[in-house]
Amino acid sequence: CIRTINPDSANLLNPFKRNDTRWKNFLVFMLLLETGIRGAEALLLPAIRPYHQGVDRFTGEHTIWMNIQTLSDEEDDPDAGGSGKNKHRSGRDVPALKNAYATRQITISRELASYIDYYLAHVRPANATHRYLICNNRDGVPLSLRGLRKIFETLTDALPKEVLNIL
Repeated sequence: CIRTINPDSANLLNPFKRNDTRWKNFLVFMLLLETGIRGAEALLLPAIRPYHQGVDRFTGEHTIWMNIQTLSDEEDDPDAGGSGKNKHRSGRDVPALKNAYATRQITISRELASYIDYYLAHVRPANATHRYLICNNRDGVPLSLRGLRKIFETLTDALPKEVLNIL
């Protein structure tokens, strides 16, 4: 499965043709695989400081983590000083945490942090004016739950039959 979604342009197994789309989809896949977060939680990750680093006060080791939480609406709310321009999601397609207790911190690897850095520096559209990490590569709007489902439907259709039988 990882071999199929590898964003390398020479990878003929990858069903996504555009390099930016390959990288976005690879990042989404790796986020879910490594952290175990739900797809909707991945869509809530912020583009600014998507992960944090520091020394774990219990182990003394360097740690990288992500906060899984709902972003405040202040940036999107003109009454709270926001521009009101970031109302990109509406209706049932809006990602959310499963419940109020789902807010947590998840440790991530340096490798995943480097994928996030690469995505932000080279892949995330420059026209993305919202605060969410993952977006549609063509128009820069936040990736929707429908768009996320489409990624995995397309990937599933591209997997060899022997892999599907194992899953």
